[in-house]
Amino acid sequence: MAMSQSYTYANRENEVFTKDFVLGDAVEVNAFGAWRRGEVTKLGPKRITVRYAQNRSGTQNERAFSPSQVVAVTEKE
Repeated sequence: MAMSQSYTYANRENEVFTKDFVLGDAVEVNAFGAWRRGEVTKLGPKRITVRYAQNRSGTQNERAFSPSQVVAVTEKE
């Protein structure tokens, strides 16, 4: 059963939005100075854990991020 929690976060242009993150959401995270696409794996009261590709070879890494480092991915039509 997926849990939903509401977070306020800042995107790349420093605009503030509210988004309900749920397990499995596609997101982008600011990791090691670059924006990387990943997936939400855990939700905490202050942190969001995301699994993302660490390098071009596809090595997976999982790390907790503050909501200001997480941006929801929207599908383009």
